[in-house]
Amino acid sequence: PFYQEDNRKITINLNTNLVFFGDLRADYDLVFGFQDDYGLGGFSVSERDMKGKKAWERYFDAEIVPNNPKNNIATRLYFDKKGKICLLNRAILPTDENVRKIPIQFEIDSISKKKNSLKVLTSYSRKETDSLDRYLKIKKAYLYKTINQTETIDLNIDSVTDNKMILSVPLEELVDKNRLGHYVMVIVVYLMGKTFHLKLVMPSSDYAGKLTDSRFVFVQKVNEKKRVVLPKMGGPRDFTLFVDDFKPIDSRKSIMMENQAVKKYESGKFKEINNQYILFEKEANYAEDNGFALFEWIQENIPDNNSYYVINKNSPHLPKLMKYEDHLLYPGTYKYFKHLLQSKAVVGSENPIHLYDGDRAKISPFMNKVMFKKEVVFLQHGVTAMKNISKFQNFRADSNVIDYFVATNQDEKMTIHNNLGYDYFQIPVLGFARWDKFDFNKKNQQSTILYVPTNRQWLVKATDEEFMNSDYYQGILNLITDKKMQCMLEERNLKLQVFVHPLMQKFTKTITALSPLVEVLSIENNDLGELLRSASLLITDYSSVAWDFAVQRKPVIFYQFDREEYEKKVGSFIDLRSIPIGHSYKKVQHVINDVELITGNDFKIDRHVEKQIDRMFGKYHRNVCAKTYEFINEVSK
Repeated sequence: PFYQEDNRKITINLNTNLVFFGDLRADYDLVFGFQDDYGLGGFSVSERDMKGKKAWERYFDAEIVPNNPKNNIATRLYFDKKGKICLLNRAILPTDENVRKIPIQFEIDSISKKKNSLKVLTSYSRKETDSLDRYLKIKKAYLYKTINQTETIDLNIDSVTDNKMILSVPLEELVDKNRLGHYVMVIVVYLMGKTFHLKLVMPSSDYAGKLTDSRFVFVQKVNEKKRVVLPKMGGPRDFTLFVDDFKPIDSRKSIMMENQAVKKYESGKFKEINNQYILFEKEANYAEDNGFALFEWIQENIPDNNSYYVINKNSPHLPKLMKYEDHLLYPGTYKYFKHLLQSKAVVGSENPIHLYDGDRAKISPFMNKVMFKKEVVFLQHGVTAMKNISKFQNFRADSNVIDYFVATNQDEKMTIHNNLGYDYFQIPVLGFARWDKFDFNKKNQQSTILYVPTNRQWLVKATDEEFMNSDYYQGILNLITDKKMQCMLEERNLKLQVFVHPLMQKFTKTITALSPLVEVLSIENNDLGELLRSASLLITDYSSVAWDFAVQRKPVIFYQFDREEYEKKVGSFIDLRSIPIGHSYKKVQHVINDVELITGNDFKIDRHVEKQIDRMFGKYHRNVCAKTYEFINEVSK
């Protein structure tokens, strides 16, 4: 729709058309039809008028696309460098930061707590806009949640003087309800008739130094429950406010002991103990993986050993560790810091940040100045294949965090060498300690199908509502509530068990099965290792437990309903469409057809797939724990 005011002025109304661009990120040309000759032509201004114009001068303000809150897409008009008018259809924040590029730089100088708010002192430089000072105005400020940019919290602007301002973050509103996760501060600037949304993600050099040297925690109570807000710096332009539940390592006492341990390390007033090893697993909260399998073997086979296992006091797996209580370390305690300081090597099935806390490790001086300098033997959580971990710096050789990266076969060794940069001597082919628990001669008696979808990192801190609006949630429901699947389970006397990733376990209450033959399992009452040993068929998406199943020569089906999104956000070292240990599908109907075929064939594995597994892993010998312990002793002398 348009309105022609006179021969030189036309008003165009695009609002009714924006919905058509809702799910598209692209540039569009705006084209007009001329009534006099029925030809088509593009509307433009002269190239001379655009010459020398900066991007922020050529791009107009955005209009949010109606009914499209999911990806925060907005449409805006702009003139290209040749004067042609176009439409840009992208999210507001990355466009303002990376495309329009207004020459203003904000920095965070300090953050302090006053009563129920955080005071953020901010400074900004105007670079090329000094002559435009009288046109520059700070309109507003807000926080947005990284998982959902439409969830915002307004910030008060307490004062603006010269090139400084103070923002006030309402703590009670920030920590209320289930608002856990990472939040970014945004400043809205008005300049020369245009509005710009600029992220506040860069600490000043002085404040960045303070964040590196000590850990800051702001504690706030909400409904008798403690929550914390942590200033978190992941990189030079990666500052967020991280909201989480209070943990023992957030206490003043723990932070004091942490700082004392750092001082002891830097002054040399400590002594490492030979053959003292620290073992751990994901989030220091579980005992079911390679870390626990090796720890258990050491306790049962090596008398008077100096091995310790890190576990949270509220872990669901603590009961099975209590017989080794003298060898347990609880995060945040004096014993924890003492033995970690004295340890010769760190041995775990996860990145060493999980010794402490995955979300807090980057802001912990103890981790950065002490533990990352220890000798680290990485046992791995799963075969390096279906997750591109090269995106995570601590996994790469150039980070100097991991010293030895355990592999299960020669193919994997080459993958680690080629993609992560480790030398061959750093990649011992030892296998997984947990595989020693498999009974390779035992035939499965249970007719159980196990469904294990892996985590989606972008949903870990989601609210229940955000989780239930995700494609991940819908993909799970599509499988477990399918009528054909339910009929098959009943007719063939089968059981389907659903076990979501440990980091997604809090959402199990939202996953409802419609049949008594479908069980949604909790990690508190079930051991994943035992489930993998007892099930007859595995359905997963990208989880490394597929390799555990394959090594046992049992069939695997890959249900990858969100393959494109996963490849974009996570990536893989292998082709997810042709995984050598099982068939891959996107549609639930194809998965169910394969389930029907495999269960009808008495759960026998495809002969071609079995040959692939034989080639990769060969005949298995149950001596991984012994070989791994011997290797650790040798390299830690």
